[in-house]
Amino acid sequence: MAILDVVEYQFLVQDLNYSRAIAGAEPNIGIQQLAIGAGSVPSAAFQDSTRFVRLHADAPCRVLFGANPTAAAGTSFRLAAGQTEYFGVRGNSSASSLKVAVITST
Repeated sequence: MAILDVVEYQFLVQDLNYSRAIAGAEPNIGIQQLAIGAGSVPSAAFQDSTRFVRLHADAPCRVLFGANPTAAAGTSFRLAAGQTEYFGVRGNSSASSLKVAVITST
């Protein structure tokens, strides 16, 4: 079964010169695994302190962020098999109203 890994982070890593790197600061604050299939599957709501998410897709898929997202071919962006991306999510308590949904793609 193909999986979309969703890892939640509060902070990004800083190097010794205080420059930000595109990598989440471990330990992460949450991990969700969503099955990539023919129907849209939403995640649980992100935690209040989540500011960044890392998505990694085992298979081609389409994803969509929102309060009640439904991923679909015409309205969602594509991730290739093996692709990893970082995304910023809203700060404060509004992050807890966000989810990500995934559906299979070609």
